[in-house]
Amino acid sequence: MRQNLFIFNNLTHKEIRRFLKVYHQTILSPVITGMIFFLIFRLATGNGIEEFSGLTYTVFVGAGIIIMTMMQQSFSNSSSSITISKIHGNFIDYLITPISAENFVLAYSLSSIARGILVGICLFPFIEYFANFKIHSYTILLFAALMGTLLLSLLGVIVGLISNNFEQMSSYTSYLITPLSFLSGTFYSIKKLPHYFESLNLINPLFYVIDLFRYGLTGYSDTGLVSAATVLLSANLISFSAAVKIFKSGYRIKN
Repeated sequence: MRQNLFIFNNLTHKEIRRFLKVYHQTILSPVITGMIFFLIFRLATGNGIEEFSGLTYTVFVGAGIIIMTMMQQSFSNSSSSITISKIHGNFIDYLITPISAENFVLAYSLSSIARGILVGICLFPFIEYFANFKIHSYTILLFAALMGTLLLSLLGVIVGLISNNFEQMSSYTSYLITPLSFLSGTFYSIKKLPHYFESLNLINPLFYVIDLFRYGLTGYSDTGLVSAATVLLSANLISFSAAVKIFKSGYRIKN
């Protein structure tokens, strides 16, 4: 047990040190990309778009861009790190050590959460300068940030485990993560959508992350807080169980 925890701590710290060594790629680059996204929407629309329950579009989209960037970087961290380990052939080290599947998944998830949160902290002051947020609930804000980055970290672990190369990993990113991110209410309120498209958004777990985060930051929400929290907790539990099961089964790992 003690040896298992020792390996877990070392793996977590190793993964954090790994992305900090290339901070210009893992931290600065996504922060700059988030800034550009925000500026494009601000310059293109200004504050001329109809307000959402008293929120200007700058505030509305600014909150969405922050959490969307955080989630994308959490996914990128775990998926790319595991895929690189498999390509380089050193992933076998995890299979011969006494680390449990649960601790393996948690180690990669925690390091990915750290990257996502760090990116959010760096991006927030820039958007805050223009949006002037009045934080509505620190508790809900933190809960949404942790649940969102955890969910994408776990999905990244799953994608990393089942991908044999960067092409496969990129396909999951392009056809799954990117559409879910951009069609999650980051740039629009689902209340403005036709009923059919509104229903599609409601089956997207990333929508609930962004909605809760926006509520914590601004007080605006498109759905119920209890239902959103329930969906996120369930999605994280299912994703964690799936990642652990894949690791234990050795699917696309031991061959």
